[in-house]
Parts: sequence; structure tokens; C-alpha cells
Amino acid sequence: MASKIRMLLLLIAVLMLCSCLPPDDSMMRQEKDLPTMLTLGANYCQYCRAMKPSINKLSSAYSGKVNVLYVDVERYPDYARRYNAQVVPYTVFMDKSGRVLASKPGYMEEAEMRHYLNSYLLK
Repeated sequence: MASKIRMLLLLIAVLMLCSCLPPDDSMMRQEKDLPTMLTLGANYCQYCRAMKPSINKLSSAYSGKVNVLYVDVERYPDYARRYNAQVVPYTVFMDKSGRVLASKPGYMEEAEMRHYLNSYLLK
């Protein structure tokens, strides 16, 4: 019985560790030949939650043209550090090579996101 409890505790520890590890950037590599709009947010952030439906809509609308991604910085804090995000939401617009072309802290309406996508990423 004690060995089963130890195994269970070990399994829980491994699962907790895995959930805290930063992503391996595989989501950025999926469509590497495409520019990227990356929004950094958090579940506690009301504005981040308000932007999610627009981000999902844009992800579908720009599929095959632009990677439209959302990363929860509570779960993956390395992304906030990597892009020097001091507030959330924080949106970064990158070219095909991952070079940052523009960034915008704060809430963005869908029309503003489309403007940035068309101006910086689809020239």
C-alpha cells in the first residue's frame, strides 16, 4: 500500500512539473514559413478573456496566411520574459523569421488586430 501511495505521489509530482515547463515552441514551428501574431494573456485578465473570441476568429480567417496564437503567461511565463511583456494582454507581430515587427500592450479590438495583421504581416 505504501509503495502505491509513493507511486501516486511521484506521478502527481511529474504531472505538476510538466504543466510548469515552458512550451517547446512547436506551435511556433508548425507554420514557420508564416508571419505570426502572438497574444500573451492570462486567465485572471478580463481583457485577455475578452480578446480570445476575436483571436480565435482571426486564427480561422487568416489560416494558411498568418499564425494567430494565444499563450497564457501564467502557465508559460518564459514567453512574457522573452518578449519583455510588462502587462497583459500584450500582442507581438513577427515576420516569417520570428523578428518582431511591432508590439502592442493592452486590449485590442478585432478591427485593430486586423489592421496590424494587414499592415505589418500581409504587405
